[in-house]
Amino acid sequence: MQLEEEATRDLSCALNMEKLLETRINEAIELRKSLGLPSASTNAFRLVNSEGDRLSGLIVDVFGDVAVIASSAAWVEKYKPEVEASVGRIDEINYINWRPSSEVLKEEGLDVKLQGKGSIYCPQRTKVTENGIFYAISLEGQKTGFYADQRENRQFISTISDGQRVLDMFCYSGGFALNAARGGAVNVIGVDSSLPAVELAKENVVLNNMDPGK
Repeated sequence: MQLEEEATRDLSCALNMEKLLETRINEAIELRKSLGLPSASTNAFRLVNSEGDRLSGLIVDVFGDVAVIASSAAWVEKYKPEVEASVGRIDEINYINWRPSSEVLKEEGLDVKLQGKGSIYCPQRTKVTENGIFYAISLEGQKTGFYADQRENRQFISTISDGQRVLDMFCYSGGFALNAARGGAVNVIGVDSSLPAVELAKENVVLNNMDPGK
């Protein structure tokens, strides 16, 4: 995990996990800023993308003032306080929700239970905007609560939906369906086996003042 070139360039981060995490998370923040994130139209995005940000097993999704941390590696659990400290220093973040991938971690010999940050209250739900579309998010829902890594794919769907009939299978909170409707689809159907997911998708239709009969 520690790169020799990185340790040589900045001696303070050599064998110092808190400094190393702070360095790489700050680099992730600057990269997202260069991509225009967050913005007036998008405050839900993936801040740390595991290997993509040289932090394998660590995902951090930002939903407004909430950061959801998904842990799928033993080292992340070991350095949980350092991870939380680094994320907690981000000005916009007021709440942290820690979500370990229990089944994956069991393969590494760890038995963990889902738990929040502890002393800092984290709401069960929040509302965000992505590409100008509003979403109610359950922070106890699938994955981190929202598939933040699909932002560009959802936006792409909106560009090819004009005049089309769209079927959104496994729609969860309705991200692709909402973008298709916003893009001019004449008919959109969202399907999911989870009743809570369907109810969340319906709520998001209303939240965006869209016609539920369309």
